[in-house]
Amino acid sequence: MISITRAPRRRLRSLPALLLALFGAAAFFTAAPPPEAHAWATYKFEINTCDVYLAGTNAKIEVKLDGSLYDSNWQDMNDLISDDFERGSTESRQIHSSYELGMIKGFWVRRNTWGLGDAWCLSSIKLTQNGDPYYKYAINFEVYDFVPRTFAWNKWVPANTPIHLTAYTT
Repeated sequence: MISITRAPRRRLRSLPALLLALFGAAAFFTAAPPPEAHAWATYKFEINTCDVYLAGTNAKIEVKLDGSLYDSNWQDMNDLISDDFERGSTESRQIHSSYELGMIKGFWVRRNTWGLGDAWCLSSIKLTQNGDPYYKYAINFEVYDFVPRTFAWNKWVPANTPIHLTAYTT
């Protein structure tokens, strides 16, 4: 009579051991973290509201950076605690990008129709990168200087229609 015995199974007791068994050592050890894993840059906005009658707003203000490589997502500029974007005021906000946008060519601004007194007259927006007034960085071996830029508008911002600010002074 022939006796058939089964070999005991080995249990994998850790996730790395399981991944090694399923995909092999090369796939496990060569995986690099995605480029979005770190904070690439911080952008500081100084938003100036016009000093004219009814220029302030209670609407939601959003901006979207227009980079030479990528655009950022829409970022909310409102502060839930303070009464921001009032007549003649200057609001400072920061947004963080988790990937490289490239050279900032301009940005989009939009407002919604939320709240009482939703009209808004935008005077100008000053943009600074990484909190450093004269920040340098390289893209594909080319060095770019990012000096603070002031984008002047001095007009009313239409509701639910993004405006594209590209002309600036340094």
